[in-house]
Amino acid sequence: MRPFLYLTVAAGLMLAFAFTPSCKKRDDGYSQALVIRSNDLTPSGCGYLLRFTNGQMVKPVYVPSAFQYDSLPVLVKYTNTGKESNCMPQNPMQIISLDDIKRE
Repeated sequence: MRPFLYLTVAAGLMLAFAFTPSCKKRDDGYSQALVIRSNDLTPSGCGYLLRFTNGQMVKPVYVPSAFQYDSLPVLVKYTNTGKESNCMPQNPMQIISLDDIKRE
């Protein structure tokens, strides 16, 4: 009976280790964020924003239409443009350029 128990435990551990690498989603340079739809989608408004897991909000230059959904979890690679948005004068945000975006 013991050999069967050891074999079962060993098989379970092997399966656990086999599926562990598939969870490494963000190791390739992507940052986790949520797409936030502001109330003002006009050219002078905030449009779509990104909120990172640390709470930081940024304004992308452009968000592809496939990702224009409020509270959509995404993974992004981006470049800081060095500019700030004045869509919320009391809280200026960095403007970024999206290099890549994908659904989480």
